[in-house]
Amino acid sequence: MKDKLIQSLRKIIKEELALTEDRLGKGLTIADKDKASKIRQLYPKDHYIVKIIDSIEKATDKDITRLGYKDPKTGEFIEGLNSILDMNSIRVNAELRELIKAGILIDKEGTAIPKKEKPEAGQRGRKSSDTSREGIVRILFKKWQDDPNFNPTDDEITYTLPKGLGTEKLSPEQVAKIKNKALGLAKRGRPKMQKESLYETYKRLQKIK
Repeated sequence: MKDKLIQSLRKIIKEELALTEDRLGKGLTIADKDKASKIRQLYPKDHYIVKIIDSIEKATDKDITRLGYKDPKTGEFIEGLNSILDMNSIRVNAELRELIKAGILIDKEGTAIPKKEKPEAGQRGRKSSDTSREGIVRILFKKWQDDPNFNPTDDEITYTLPKGLGTEKLSPEQVAKIKNKALGLAKRGRPKMQKESLYETYKRLQKIK
């Protein structure tokens, strides 16, 4: 019985922690402006509840969260309510719970923290801007698949040599080969032997004699 109770408590704590962690990154917004206006009138201007509502209302160009977050694009730290109000996070969460329960505030959908933009990648995780020989070949191959009439410039057939040894261009033969492969015109395997007619076989045998 005691073990079951401990397990149940652990489960509840884990669920609560998961819920808390999920909420930490979510922006807060006013759920009911009328309620927010009325409750603001019940407290003095320097009261925590009024300050919380004011801070969220004033943040029009960014999301306000409980603890704050770092914008991965700019490196700027967006302050959370606990730092804006110089208020202990436990106290902030307690006030927020009451305001959310009263229907005055609500958590926004998703997270407020912007995700890092992944670089555009080509095959095997390489960047599409890869200027190595393999990268240039992939780009040309894709361009011919998209447009059979594509005509590459000198820059588009120039690739960078490893270890900073300069650049080189693909030869006309190499360019033609890539184009044929992209358009499905490349011949595969050994060329088939043309079937010889009986008359041609007879003539050939006569010459051998």
